[in-house]
Parts: sequence; C-alpha cells; structure tokens
Amino acid sequence: MTTLKLARQTRATVVTTATALLVVASVIAVLAVRLWRTRELTFRDVQRQTALARRSGFSVTLSVLPAAPPPATGVCAAFADLIALVDFLAALPRARPAEPSLLLRDKVSVKLMQLAASPDVALELFGRIAAYAQARDTFVWISAVTRDTLRLELDCYERARAAGYTNVGLTVASYNTTAAATAERVLRTGGHVRLVKGQYRGDIADWGRVTANFAAVAERLVGSGTPHTLATHDFGLLRALHRRAPRFAETTQLAFFYSALPFVSSQLKRLPFAVPHKALYMAQGDYLDFAIHNAHRVDASRHLKRAVSSTLRLSH
Repeated sequence: MTTLKLARQTRATVVTTATALLVVASVIAVLAVRLWRTRELTFRDVQRQTALARRSGFSVTLSVLPAAPPPATGVCAAFADLIALVDFLAALPRARPAEPSLLLRDKVSVKLMQLAASPDVALELFGRIAAYAQARDTFVWISAVTRDTLRLELDCYERARAAGYTNVGLTVASYNTTAAATAERVLRTGGHVRLVKGQYRGDIADWGRVTANFAAVAERLVGSGTPHTLATHDFGLLRALHRRAPRFAETTQLAFFYSALPFVSSQLKRLPFAVPHKALYMAQGDYLDFAIHNAHRVDASRHLKRAVSSTLRLSH
C-alpha cells in the first residue's frame, strides 16, 4: 500500500512538473513569435500607432530602443532619432489644447546610457535634446534604467532644472530603495515624476515590496499638488489608490504600454472612476537587437513569471 501511494504521488508530481514546464515552454514560444513578428518598430509604425492612440483618447510617450552600445565618440544614431520624434510630436495638432500642463501632453523619453558611453557626453547631448524640445513645447522624460544609472539620471534632472528646462521630468522606479527619496528631491524642485515599477533591474527583488513601494510613493505624489504620471498595468493598485485619494486621476496621468492596449482598454472600462489623462508608451527600434544587447540589464526570471501569470489569467 505504501509503495502504491508513493508511486501515485510520484506520478502526480511528474504530471504537475511536466504541465508547468509545458506552460513555460508555451509562454517562451509565444514571446519568441511575438518578438519576431514585431522585431522592428519603424518611424512610420510610430506615426501610425500615434494616430491610433490619439483617436482612442490617449496621448503618447515616444522613445528609441537602446540597442547596440553607443559609440565612444561622436553623436549616436539615437540622438538624431529622438530629435526626429520631437519634431514629429511638435507638428501634431494638440489633441486637447486646454491641457492644464505640459506634462499631460505628448512626450519623448530618453535613456541617458543610449546617448553616449561617457556620462559627461550623455549629459551634454541630453541638454541639447531638452533645449530643442522646450523650444517646440514638448516634454521630455529622463528614463529609469538600472540601479547603476540612478545617480546619473538624478544628476541630469537636477542640472536640467537648474538650467531652466521646465519641460524635463524624472522617471522613478519603485524596484529601487531610493525611490521615495528621489521623488522627494523632484518634488522640492516643483518638478514632475513618472513613477514605474521597473523594467530592468533594481535593488529590490521581492515584487510584493516593489508594489508596496510603488503604492507609497504614488500616494505621496498624488497628494503633492503637482501633476505626475503613474505608469502601471496593476489596476488593483490603482483602485486601492482611488479609495485613499478619490480625485487623484483628475491631476494624474496614467500611462501604459501601447502593446497592451486591448488589455488596458478593457480594464479602464471597469474602473470605478474616470481617467481623463492617459498615455501610451512606444519605442522605435529593433526589438531583437534590444533583447540581445540588453539581456544583462533585464531581470529575465521576473519577466518570465509575469508572462506565465498573464498567460494563465487569459486562459481562464
């Protein structure tokens, strides 16, 4: 009897393990096919998707994927691409001319590490982008990348503000323990924060802590009296924030990935509050090259877990 029971337990374990491996393999296959099909987002694709986003009631945040490392000297291709995106946005008619702040209109997002290998050169090039964008009434986000770039990102933001660029905001990632302190430094300048959980690697591995950190910083931001952006697909978190601050969405922009538009649209309809300010993020470039050159920066295990979770949720 004991042997039979053990055999049944072993068989059940094998079946469970095999099922889990099959799910993981299926998710990897789906992601691989999706990556290959959409391996490159061209400037023309960005124009087309921007038009669709605006027709759907969203503003846009445009960026350029960091693919191959920037050259040691000279101006990288990303610089010219970002300038072209600024020109594109500046030429668009205002979707809502009465927007209360520059923050809530179309924007570009810049990763400093894609501009130049040298921090000093990256700061100089960003200054040129900020000046060019300000002359064209376009807002610029400094992106958050990894814990190794935090100091440079904050330094760049503070230099830009000191130079008089009111069209520059800082992205703060809640997978870093410095998120709350960094947000406070931005608030002291009267500036704007784009709060994200994080796409790369921070110094908080526990995703529950990352979410709790996001919630705490978000509550501080929406109570600051200054418009900010909350970028998350965690609609449960947004509902909880609404319970604590029922009018937060009136002066806060909610931002999402363009690639998640069907999911986002369905979730927005279920929220118990209106979302007047919402944006979609899209990045121009070759996604396969991005994956190859940035694999060491991305927490692959976390992304796989989230993909599995999403696949299982959609299958029910």
